[in-house]
Amino acid sequence: MRIKKIFLSLVFLSFACVILGQDLNQTNMRYSPLYMNPALTGSFYGTLRLGGTYRDQGRQLMGEGYKTFNVFVDAPISISIRKNDWIGIGIQAYNDKAGSALLVTQGVILNGGYHLSFDNKHKNVLSVGVQYGLLQKRIDGDRIVLGSDHVDPGVTLTDRVALSAYKASFKDINIGISFESKLSKASRFIIGVAAYHVTKPEYKGISYNNYLDRRITLHTRLHLGITKRFMVEPQIIASFSKNALNIMPQFKSFFKLSKNKRKDDMIYFGLGYRLNDAMQVLMGLRYKKFDIGMAYDITTSSAAQYNNHKGGIEFGLFKIIEIHKKRTVPPVLICPEL
Repeated sequence: MRIKKIFLSLVFLSFACVILGQDLNQTNMRYSPLYMNPALTGSFYGTLRLGGTYRDQGRQLMGEGYKTFNVFVDAPISISIRKNDWIGIGIQAYNDKAGSALLVTQGVILNGGYHLSFDNKHKNVLSVGVQYGLLQKRIDGDRIVLGSDHVDPGVTLTDRVALSAYKASFKDINIGISFESKLSKASRFIIGVAAYHVTKPEYKGISYNNYLDRRITLHTRLHLGITKRFMVEPQIIASFSKNALNIMPQFKSFFKLSKNKRKDDMIYFGLGYRLNDAMQVLMGLRYKKFDIGMAYDITTSSAAQYNNHKGGIEFGLFKIIEIHKKRTVPPVLICPEL
């Protein structure tokens, strides 16, 4: 076990001088709409939406692995240029910890969107969005295991001091656009594209400055009502950057728990595949406006021989809050002589 830790730490150090940025790796984007596309900010019926995800992966390969928290809140606002349009505002924050050395990436991102409706009932809506984020990278140097620690313990190393002092802050801008069409009461179609790190933000590295490569995400989803209580949802999410390609086809089945039309409580099950990486199992429950889900990745790549097919596990949650204003009815005065 000690030899393994030394090896993994040396592998980490070989990349520490570059510290290339990694975007969050998530499976069930149902619980990260703002992270997938800023155009989805405020794109829901309700007053307020609160949610977040927690993901744990890679423990078999990197000791501590990756642990990611991501939370968000957004709301639609009835302020617009045109009568049937509206804007969306929101904020999200995340904390990503990687490896035994704990490379920590933290960020707070402000979201804004404009939703242009082509009809009075919002059946066809074109949305655009933008994000402005403040991010920081740092390293917990005390958690790093070096080979020399086992040769001459207690000696303060220059490398450890430099890594412990490492901290880089930078700003980031993302943009997106999406289109949603309601095909019927139970069916809708959505397609969108988002561009991340538009300005290729530069930040301080250990030896020299680095920058984040631009990333493009394409997503499309069809929610189709088969019967009054059974729905299916095929979906494809594809992300492209300079050095990475991530394609995820997914398929979910939804089952309503009640015959009552006013109740939308349901459960869902699904399968997916991250190209050249992992099979995905997805499941969840929506009950009284709470939507809770879980996803698990089963590694199918060559890494499976090291992690025994144990990929990442992910939990997600969101709740839509609806606050209805009470109508003010003017009093009616009746003349007593009538």
